[in-house]
This record gives sequence, structure tokens and C-alpha cells, in this order.
Amino acid sequence: MTNEADGEIVINAYAFFNWSDVIKDASPVTYTLYVSTDPDFGPGPTTHVYDNLTVSELTLPDALTIDADTCWKVMAVDHIFSLTARRRHAGYFRCSVE
Repeated sequence: MTNEADGEIVINAYAFFNWSDVIKDASPVTYTLYVSTDPDFGPGPTTHVYDNLTVSELTLPDALTIDADTCWKVMAVDHIFSLTARRRHAGYFRCSVE
């Protein structure tokens, strides 16, 4: 998108996360997705938590920070919280514009 008033180009990039479903017969599973520019996922404005997700995908509602590492982790949780330690995946990526 070009802002014609000052010739500036504005780029918004949104992340889409899609992970494998956890299948557990006895109880329903929900997911918690953590997204942060802080690799320790410390509390504060750089860490976003999306919890009680009932599907294994999410498009982030906010645009990514350009030229910054974005860390993520997703955890599956059942009603007795027994899957938290065993079903966790994490990683990071960088959104750059050249």
C-alpha cells in the first residue's frame, strides 16, 4: 500500500500458524499459543498469549514486527492439564523486507 501524501510504502505482514492436532479420546483438548519478540516470553507488551483455542490454527490479529525475531510456542492442554509438558512445540522466524 502506498501513502501518496508522503510517498511512503507501508507493509503489513501477518503470521498464520497451523500445527498438528492432538487427538485424545478421553477429554477435549485446547491450545495455547505464545508469540513474542522476547525469547523468554516474559510478561509485558512484547508477549501475546492466545489461549483456549479449540482449533489448531490461528492468524495473528496484529501485524508482525519487521526485522525482529518472532518467537513462538504452542501447548496442548486437556481439562486436567495433563498434556502441557508432553505436547509443546516452539520456534522462531524473522520477517524482513528487502
